[in-house]
Amino acid sequence: REEGEPGDDDPPVLGESKPKHRQEGTHGMAERSSINSVSKRGSRSSRLAKSTIEWRTAANQERSWAEAANQKLQELKDFCSLEDVLAGRKSFIEHGLFETFLGACIIINTIQMGVEADVDLGIWGVVATNFFAILWLVEVALKMYYLGARKYFNSYWNIFDFLLALSTAIGQWLLPTSGVREVGVARCIRVFQLARFLIVGLIKSFASLSWVLVMIALVIYCGGILLTNVVGKVCDKEDSYYAEWEDCSRYFGTLLNSMYTLFEVMLGEVTAVRRIFLYRARLVTGIVAFIIVTNFGLLNVMVGVICEKMLAA
Repeated sequence: REEGEPGDDDPPVLGESKPKHRQEGTHGMAERSSINSVSKRGSRSSRLAKSTIEWRTAANQERSWAEAANQKLQELKDFCSLEDVLAGRKSFIEHGLFETFLGACIIINTIQMGVEADVDLGIWGVVATNFFAILWLVEVALKMYYLGARKYFNSYWNIFDFLLALSTAIGQWLLPTSGVREVGVARCIRVFQLARFLIVGLIKSFASLSWVLVMIALVIYCGGILLTNVVGKVCDKEDSYYAEWEDCSRYFGTLLNSMYTLFEVMLGEVTAVRRIFLYRARLVTGIVAFIIVTNFGLLNVMVGVICEKMLAA
């Protein structure tokens, strides 16, 4: 530069404007600082909004848990309430507490009979047996009083309970040395009343399983005829493959024996047919096909139908 002219590094003269590139640099720094401050405010706002959403979600979840707990508590209060019984809108035997008490007694009685099968409980066993015998009679009397004899005997479960209570009382007090007392052991079957929906589902599944059962019977019948002719009729011959097999006639000597053996094979018991594999290997294919069709096929269909009906019940 010529002498006397100001340079870029020289301080500006009073009243003169700054160089253009210095002005642009100052404006850029201001803009960047403004952008940074805005981004910082935005990040703080996003974190605040996120924490607010999380707090509201936790609060709603706690509120839903509290509402569910209050609902369950109210249901328990309604279940234990005796207002309907005292007001005459519901009989005592229809109350949930009565059914719950009987269910607990059925379970305890079943456990007591199981323990007595192996251990002599002595006087405590006698006391428990007499207590439950009286309890079942009281149950029958209460139900007949509230329902009436005609309505009471319209239910198969009530008839079953009546017969069990009567047989228990006779075997316990009137004829303690006779075989009637042993019939009272059948009262452990009452535990199935606690799973009535399963029994109802099982009964409903029988209608759908009828053709499956027919198919299984036909397959076993045809297989029984084949094995009786091929194996059973040569079991006693000295020159047959099975002359050394002592149980040959027991498994395949008659049609019924062969059918029962195939029934066991269908359930997975293949001990009876292992000897056939040793002496007549060509029958292996037929027996394996029988197992696949019955065990892997038809039985699984039965299980699927029974499960479907029980879930629907």
